[in-house]
Amino acid sequence: MTTAIIGIGSMGGALARGFLASGMEPSTLILCNRTPSKLEPFKASGAVLTTDCHEAAQAADIILLGVGHDDIEGMVEEIASIDLTGKIIVSLGAGTGTDTIHEIIRIEGGTQPAVAVAIPNTAAAVCRSTTFIAYDNFDPVPEVEQLFERVGSVTTVFESELPVYTALASCGIAFAMRYIRAATVAGVELGVRASEAQRIVASTVAGAAALLSQDGVHAEAEIDKVTTAGGITIRGLNAMETAGFTGSVIAAHKACRK
Repeated sequence: MTTAIIGIGSMGGALARGFLASGMEPSTLILCNRTPSKLEPFKASGAVLTTDCHEAAQAADIILLGVGHDDIEGMVEEIASIDLTGKIIVSLGAGTGTDTIHEIIRIEGGTQPAVAVAIPNTAAAVCRSTTFIAYDNFDPVPEVEQLFERVGSVTTVFESELPVYTALASCGIAFAMRYIRAATVAGVELGVRASEAQRIVASTVAGAAALLSQDGVHAEAEIDKVTTAGGITIRGLNAMETAGFTGSVIAAHKACRK
């Protein structure tokens, strides 16, 4: 099947890099952006490049809408003029639901395709995305599942649940980066070069994530293993809680949910 990504910004670009890194046949990937400079990094990839969204949508079986949240509805209006029979439209923005997309196409007089909303994160660029997909009828579409499995894990959810999963995974990757950045800055203050501190912190976070990937492992139990009575780790943890660490993380996710 041929896949088109319309909008090669942060998310669209990450998916493009991940698809290509996963071994996808480049000729089956169409990358579309109205600003030619956004396509420059992919010139040597073998992917089909275009600035014409109609051309991209017409040639694709699966159409991924990677434009900004405020532009998705306008883009749906534009591509509704082509024959969408048998095609699958996937919005990469949780702000525009499947009902809205269907309604726009109906108003524009277009044929109704299958519609889904997918929320990956930018780790798709290195094939480590955590992606959540909601379908207009909840029945998973194998072609869409297989496409996103190329760049990480995939979970099918109800559309009403997407805001929560967006906070945990899509926004959550920025929260994880903020912790890594903060710990890196602490390392610099303690006398470690910035590049070395970031390498150490990122490796430590990756190790913690790997531990939690084991069945039956709980984060608090792993914390207990390295927290001894009167030790240095408990002093650090208590300092974090005094500064409101857990509360601020919870507040951040709830803010995203709203």
